[in-house]
Amino acid sequence: MSDNILLHLFFTCVKLDGVATLADNYLPRMQVTDEAAALQFLADLSSQSIRLSNGTLNWTFLSKDANPEAFVTCLRPFWEELLRSEVEGGPRFYEQTVVLYQMEDATSASSFEIRMSGKDLSDRANCRLAIRHFHNVSLFIQIKHLQGK
Repeated sequence: MSDNILLHLFFTCVKLDGVATLADNYLPRMQVTDEAAALQFLADLSSQSIRLSNGTLNWTFLSKDANPEAFVTCLRPFWEELLRSEVEGGPRFYEQTVVLYQMEDATSASSFEIRMSGKDLSDRANCRLAIRHFHNVSLFIQIKHLQGK
């Protein structure tokens, strides 16, 4: 039996309208993937059922089938457009998206940092999407607590 995996995603967002429209545009393209977490994220974002708190979008997904690397990778075109186009209310070009994940009963989490990268961020044409993976970050998320156990 596999352990539950908790995904927690957040990025700067002061208004959902533009970000939800972008997610809605990507949702039909993603129907061919079997990455349930990515589909759920886009569906939740598209329907604006994700919580904003203090200018930050927070989304959490708990599943036995979640694959954090596949989640981040299959949404790569979405991340790039989100940051490059600076949709209304969403993160700016120079800001980042963070995806934290943790296995059930683990004492440490890992994360992905998703951002635009380049020598000069004002030269957007020469910037590219960068995804960095950090293992065993010093953060503890209680999955059992989130499950109500």
